[in-house]
Amino acid sequence: MAAAGDMVISEFGDQLHLPHLPQRGLGSDAVGYSAALLESLSVDRGARSWQLSARPQRWSWFLKDLRERDIDVLEETWQHAGQEIKLQVMGPVSLASQIELADGHRVLSDRSALFDLADALAVGIANFRADMTRRFSATTVLQIDEPYLAQCVRGEIPGATDYHKIAPLDPDDFAALLARCSEGPVEYLNVSETDHDALHQVIADAVADNKQQASVSNSGGVGEIIIDQHQLTGTAKLDQLAELIDAGVRVGLACVPPDLIWDDQGENPRRLAVRIARLLDTLGIERLAGSRLIDICPQPGIPGKTILDCARTYRLSREVARMLAEDIGDL
Repeated sequence: MAAAGDMVISEFGDQLHLPHLPQRGLGSDAVGYSAALLESLSVDRGARSWQLSARPQRWSWFLKDLRERDIDVLEETWQHAGQEIKLQVMGPVSLASQIELADGHRVLSDRSALFDLADALAVGIANFRADMTRRFSATTVLQIDEPYLAQCVRGEIPGATDYHKIAPLDPDDFAALLARCSEGPVEYLNVSETDHDALHQVIADAVADNKQQASVSNSGGVGEIIIDQHQLTGTAKLDQLAELIDAGVRVGLACVPPDLIWDDQGENPRRLAVRIARLLDTLGIERLAGSRLIDICPQPGIPGKTILDCARTYRLSREVARMLAEDIGDL
């Protein structure tokens, strides 16, 4: 964690993010690391996945201790962290799809349990943000990752047995669950894809909720939606992306492959920048206006095997963003 924290502050300066290191093994995975935040709910390692337990078990303490130790290390490494720290947490829907109840059924299969988990996560996130603000004297921004949201909306999450089907997530529930997880705005929502009508409605509801609440209380809603460029195939998906940008919604485009190499001539980042500029042309969006609403992000997955590989991917992302900001008319 110390090496990862040093790399993050070297690459990003005063706009930091909490490193996640799933390659360390069980407990550092996205589900376990986020489950450590659940307040008043305990998790243990079951036969197939993480599982809610009636009282804290060995794994419950391990998860909380691991996260606490990581923050201690970052406090020593960063010292004066700067102005902003981004915190990434797996969202309530994806978390509920990967954690089981004591009877072996997924939390997602029980609507009441799903909302209870969201409430527990909300309290944990609030406490976590307060602790990070206290330790680092920095503003925190929140990224909710929902990698399994599409499958949940489509009803593709398998049940405990072949005879037990989990009903598709009601699109109206997602905005409510998202609102429960944040006392203020969710600055970043990572949904990976937008190619399903029901999922598109989920996103539209969340964005509309943001606009309505922002005009009243400046709380709730979503600031930016992160989408995996690999999913942008087909007219329907491209049309949905165009609708988001036309509506003035910021889009984080996860488009930098983890294996992209920084060549001496800088041709690889330029080729990627050209591809994004042409994507805007395909969408029928003016390049300069569109580029101001797009953030460049690494694609999902671990960028290489070492800290240096991660640093390279971050630099490539920044270089592509710079080209789009400065040279988009010439690409």
